[in-house]
Amino acid sequence: FVSPVKFNVVAPSGLVYGLAGEDMLLPCVLEPRLSAEGMDVEWVTEDGGGVHVYKNKTDSLDEQDESYRGRTGLFREELRTGNVSLKLSPVRLSDANTYWCGVKADGRADDAKLKVIVNAVGSQPNISTEIHLNGSASLVCQSEGWYPEPSIEWLTSAGEVLPSGPVESSRTRDGFAVSRRVVIQESDGRVKCRVSSPNQTKEADAPREYQPFQDEK
Repeated sequence: FVSPVKFNVVAPSGLVYGLAGEDMLLPCVLEPRLSAEGMDVEWVTEDGGGVHVYKNKTDSLDEQDESYRGRTGLFREELRTGNVSLKLSPVRLSDANTYWCGVKADGRADDAKLKVIVNAVGSQPNISTEIHLNGSASLVCQSEGWYPEPSIEWLTSAGEVLPSGPVESSRTRDGFAVSRRVVIQESDGRVKCRVSSPNQTKEADAPREYQPFQDEK
């Protein structure tokens, strides 16, 4: 009688962050660091969706959900050191989920879970102009593809926040799209738009042709 190999599956207890469009590592290892080359490794989402399965020393993609096809992989050279982490690329907003990393060998099984948060950095702000019947001008700043929902504001060149219209925000498959208008005054000088999330800030200066007071004497 051969006793089962004793091991534990260990994954980070905190949140794991990914950025949409980039590669992402979902860490998971064996303790002690036994070789996992001859073990079964299965990655699934909390609701049971198949992410990646490794059996009989090969990847078994028949059990993989369509949304993960062509985007997952184990570090095959590192399986011998107990590294059963998963590479996910490119990351999508829909990949935000709780994942289970499970390993089976010689009658023993263990698993660990980790929670993945996916953020997205949006497009460079785009500035356009609206001329009103009374001759006044509004500048409109737009940006899309952000997650979580970003803030958007207008500032003077000195960094002072300008009174602006309400933020218009909508959710799309690729994240949040936001826009905001501002009525420019002669005293404002050059102005810029700033879009910010916890991960990134993007700014754009209004082009000179959209700032009719800039060159007036």
